[in-house]
Amino acid sequence: MTILTTVLAVVIGCSAVLVGANYFEDRRIIIDSADKWMSSISGETAQRLERFFDEARLIADITAGLPAEAISLDKPEPVLRFLTGALQRHETAYSAYIADNTGAFIQVINVGAQSLEGRSTLGFPEDVRYAQRIISRGALGAYQHWTFVFDDGSVKKGKIETNISYDPRVRPWYGTALAANFTVNTEPYVFQSLQRPGITFSRKLSFLDGAVFGLDISVAQLSEFLHTQRFGDTTRLAITDNSGVLIAQDNVHDYLDVLDAAFRKQRMPKIVDVKDPVLKTGLSLERARDGDSTIVFESGEGDQILSWREVSGPAATNWVISVVAPVDQFTGPMVESMYRSMLFAAVLILFVSVPGVTILAGWITRPMIRVAEDADKIRKFDFSGYKPRPTVFKEIAQLSQSMADMRQTIDAFSRYVPKDVVMKLMQSGKIARIGGSRQRVTLMFTDIAGFTDLSEGADPEFLLEHTSVYFEALTKAISKHNGVIDKFIGDAIMAVWNAPLEDPAHIINACRGILATRQASEDLNRLYEEKGRPILVTRLGLHSGDAVVGNMGATNRMGYTALGDTVNLAARLEGLNKHYGTQILVSGDIVDGAGDRFIFRIVDRVTPKGTTQPVTIYELVGAYGMDDGPAVTPEMQAFIERFSGAFDIYQQGMFGDACKLFEALGKERPDDGPTKVMIDRCCRYADNPPEGTWTGVERFDKK
Repeated sequence: MTILTTVLAVVIGCSAVLVGANYFEDRRIIIDSADKWMSSISGETAQRLERFFDEARLIADITAGLPAEAISLDKPEPVLRFLTGALQRHETAYSAYIADNTGAFIQVINVGAQSLEGRSTLGFPEDVRYAQRIISRGALGAYQHWTFVFDDGSVKKGKIETNISYDPRVRPWYGTALAANFTVNTEPYVFQSLQRPGITFSRKLSFLDGAVFGLDISVAQLSEFLHTQRFGDTTRLAITDNSGVLIAQDNVHDYLDVLDAAFRKQRMPKIVDVKDPVLKTGLSLERARDGDSTIVFESGEGDQILSWREVSGPAATNWVISVVAPVDQFTGPMVESMYRSMLFAAVLILFVSVPGVTILAGWITRPMIRVAEDADKIRKFDFSGYKPRPTVFKEIAQLSQSMADMRQTIDAFSRYVPKDVVMKLMQSGKIARIGGSRQRVTLMFTDIAGFTDLSEGADPEFLLEHTSVYFEALTKAISKHNGVIDKFIGDAIMAVWNAPLEDPAHIINACRGILATRQASEDLNRLYEEKGRPILVTRLGLHSGDAVVGNMGATNRMGYTALGDTVNLAARLEGLNKHYGTQILVSGDIVDGAGDRFIFRIVDRVTPKGTTQPVTIYELVGAYGMDDGPAVTPEMQAFIERFSGAFDIYQQGMFGDACKLFEALGKERPDDGPTKVMIDRCCRYADNPPEGTWTGVERFDKK
């Protein structure tokens, strides 16, 4: 053996060891990455399934909270319309219905959402979209009447059937709901009309004694849902329970075959009945029950990755969702790239030695570290100073460019959603889902006076640019004082304080914000007048109270907003500005919460349209401190005091005396809107007093 052959043997041996170690380490990393990806996919699918069920529970909760006059089984037409609307909201539900303790039953079946086999089982006429079923009971027994609504909107009455044996009161969903004060769900059971199993979400209706609302979801529709969650043709998904019952499978045709075969044996299908050998092998593996995990197993179609996740929530007790996918689906391109990289590394090791390999590793890792740092900045919503990282490696360059594209996309998306909402969601580590919570908030609505007339005669491009500048100015004023823009509604803005982030001084900050908004509008109008452009006069309303705040909408498209009477009253206050000739109207809750930092003028006691309780409304005129808003002159403060005294006389029903006092105020300020309103009203009541007991409350029947 020569020195040359010894050196060659050492170099070749070292190269082989390094290349082999690199191969096994890279393969381990790839498999680990695939495991994490599959675990993420199974988790996301489980969360989507939970949101799928959350939507059904939300519909039941909304139904239970309806007013008593909304639903009556004696008037089936409104009930049928409501049930049809519930099915349109949850498009994959099988049916919705209401039953009471007399055995009366009104049901709407979503025939159009069923498969061809499901429609065939139902036996309804062709092209039926919804089937309406009414069961009534009388002295001669029970009878039912079918009505069919077709895709083109036409309606066909079905025959009336007598001696009906179906009684909703003995079904599992009815008694369970009556015993609870919340939405409940059944275990899978056979639907009477479909003759296939499913689960029912039901809830007792508080406003109708002995009445229960139900929403059905068949296991076939769960299988359809799983089919939509596939991320490749070779992916397989299934839902089982801890006892080995197969509840749903992404291959709907296979699942229905297995289901029918099991039904002939009078049982639910089990894992041993699965037709797909790969899925059957994966579902049959022994798994740890103390957490979620992944397993790599062999099959006739190559190595597969199984990932499973237990589904949380009362609708899926002991349910497990499993995802099976070929390892090659994740590792194929990476393995090819890995082989090329190893060959290139072997050549470098042979001819350049270890220092060359070390330098090459540095070339790869340094830009990757910078890309990781950039990804962390994007996660923190820091979009400043980002640009693709230069590198000699194509793959890293593509990753860097993808990161730049992602940054641009997230930056653009964040302009449509309040960043506070997104940041709070990211900090919580939770997935956004339908639902909300009741909390105290302050809400502001704005509107542009005369915008309809302006928009009718304006050029669309000019109008867009004109209002965009306006919205930009008002948004800055609102955001500066901790307000969050909920939405833009045409020419109006809805803003909220104390959500999503808590603000103990939300009423004070809202008062500051609304005064700043008015000031921003006035400053902008002065600029418009100088340029000969039409001005945009802003009217504003502010109210504080309890509202339901959270994510509203559908599972695949939702928005963060507030709902409730507090929202409606804030909007009504904005609209009342037009009647009183004011610019800012607020409720008594704002006055009570603002303390002595702002100057308010009482305007009236009213019952706005859509409300039943009287509300004292005030005009927010200004602030005592310059930090809170514009100052009010001593003359105006004295005027407000005299106006308040005249209003007290009016409230006592002394219309003649009040009229004289308001007329004196009108001479001092002839353009004051509330004064003109009170002069007209007091003088009119002095000549023709209002009928009945005087309450001092003016009722509005229009917005």
